[in-house]
Amino acid sequence: MLRLVLLVSALFPFQQNRVVYNAPVDSAYTLRAEESHFPKSPGVCCTSLFRLLLVDRANPNRYREIAAIPEEYEYTYTVKRADRSSLVVERTDSGYGIYEGSFKIFFDVGSKRLLKRIEFKPLEGMKSVSIQEARRAALDPALFDQIRNFDPNRNLFLNRSQLPQLLRNQSLPQSTYRDFARARPSRVRTWRALSKGTTGTS
Repeated sequence: MLRLVLLVSALFPFQQNRVVYNAPVDSAYTLRAEESHFPKSPGVCCTSLFRLLLVDRANPNRYREIAAIPEEYEYTYTVKRADRSSLVVERTDSGYGIYEGSFKIFFDVGSKRLLKRIEFKPLEGMKSVSIQEARRAALDPALFDQIRNFDPNRNLFLNRSQLPQLLRNQSLPQSTYRDFARARPSRVRTWRALSKGTTGTS
């Protein structure tokens, strides 16, 4: 897929090239995320390319590409959270603003390489949790059921003031790649074995 996007980009000019995130990650580097769109063929829109770069703060012309993620459709990307080891990105349909899933990128600044990319939909996992389990975790069953059945595509214009009081201005703790590796060591060993000899880009 990446080769196809690169070939199309050579034949047709960028339709859009937008920086969606740009912030220092440490004293030496800036973390920059970009989205680009390419026509599939003349007059037919569009594929997307999401790139994550480590840019030298002393010389912005020097950078290392951590990930290049080509996608078949035209998406708008929004970085929801970022730190020095991970980035959470939400994608929406560029034409209608419909939520199309999220992904989390784990990377290592020292080696300047991608560690792992995980696709997810935040609410999907909650649907497998029973009300009984929520009650055992001391969560209000009615509130949990409201969250579990929330449909972001039917609530695109939901005002924050309409959220339950307990959820307003609350952020969930974010796991790091180290947390993930500690919780799933066997999966990390498998991924490392499979990624030996790769360049670290998608």
